[in-house]
Amino acid sequence: MVKSGRVPAFFVLLSVFFINHGCMDKRGSDQPELGQVQGTVTLDGKPFAGAVIVFTPELGRQSTGIIDENGKYELEYLHHSKGAKLGQHTIGFAAPPEESKGAPKIPKKYLFGTDTGLEANVKEGTNTFDFSLSTK
Repeated sequence: MVKSGRVPAFFVLLSVFFINHGCMDKRGSDQPELGQVQGTVTLDGKPFAGAVIVFTPELGRQSTGIIDENGKYELEYLHHSKGAKLGQHTIGFAAPPEESKGAPKIPKKYLFGTDTGLEANVKEGTNTFDFSLSTK
């Protein structure tokens, strides 16, 4: 015989389990499908360290990544959510949020918000986009 006090608690725990799994389903989230994006950025043949790369889709939220000392970046859509929205993006560069003495000088033609002429088409899975920028 099952005690009546334990049965309701079991069903409550079971319900919470299924509700949590349902909330984690992408159909219940406003986050779009993402492709993983990484690459290397150079300026005049040297790593373009310290800048922020910005991928802007035709519609929706941007993805950003900080370029490390080797010129490598990995995009983040939201905090703890790697990647970029699938589809066509324009690319621009910005100074890091906390400007440091080592922050790179970004050539005007590559500044985020301008027509840089740089584009990428993010697809499902892993995407690698390398950019060779020039000051000339």
